[in-house]
Amino acid sequence: MFKYISLIVITFLVSCSGIQMINRDTSHLYTKQFLAKFDVAKKSFVEGQKDVALQQLNNIQDAKLKPAELATKNNLIGVINYSNGNFEQAIFQFNLALNSSQEDGELSAQIRLNLASSYYKLDDLENTFKTLDGTDSRYLLNRDLENFHKLRYRVSKELDFQTVALDSLLWLNAGATTVEDLKNNKFYPQLVTQY
Repeated sequence: MFKYISLIVITFLVSCSGIQMINRDTSHLYTKQFLAKFDVAKKSFVEGQKDVALQQLNNIQDAKLKPAELATKNNLIGVINYSNGNFEQAIFQFNLALNSSQEDGELSAQIRLNLASSYYKLDDLENTFKTLDGTDSRYLLNRDLENFHKLRYRVSKELDFQTVALDSLLWLNAGATTVEDLKNNKFYPQLVTQY
C-alpha cells in the first residue's frame, strides 16, 4: 500500500512542478500574407495532396520571409518528407527550420520533436535523445507533449537512462487522481517495474 501511495504522491508532484504561464502571442512573427499562403499549402497536405503542397511551399520566396515564417515553411516541408518516409530529407528540413525558429518557442519545440522522431525512425537513438534533451517541452501541448514523453521514455529505456525514463513515466501517469486511476493507466505496469 505504501508503494501505491508513494507513486501517487510522486506523480502529483511531477505533474505540478514547473507550471508557468507562457506568452503564446506570436502574431508579430508572421505576416497575414504568409499565413494565407501557408494555410493553403497546409490544407493541400491535410487533403493528401503532398506534391501540390510542396509546390505551394516552394513558391513562397524565402528572401521575403521573417525568420519564424521561414522556419514554419521548412518545418512543413520536413513533415511532408517525413510522411513520405524520406527521413534524411526531413532531418535536413527540420535542421533548416531550427536555424530560424528561435523567436517562436512553441514552433522550436515542435520542430525538435519532429526532428527527434525522424532520428528515431532511422534508429539513431543518440541523436534522438540529444534532440529531445534540448527540447523545451513546456511549449508542447496535449498530444505533442504526450508523444514527447512516450518517445523520451522509449529512447531513455533503450539507452539505459533510467532516471530520464522514470521522469517521463511519471509524467505519462500524472493524470491519475486515485489509486484506481493509476492502476488503470496504460503506463502503470511500466511504472511499477521501473519503481
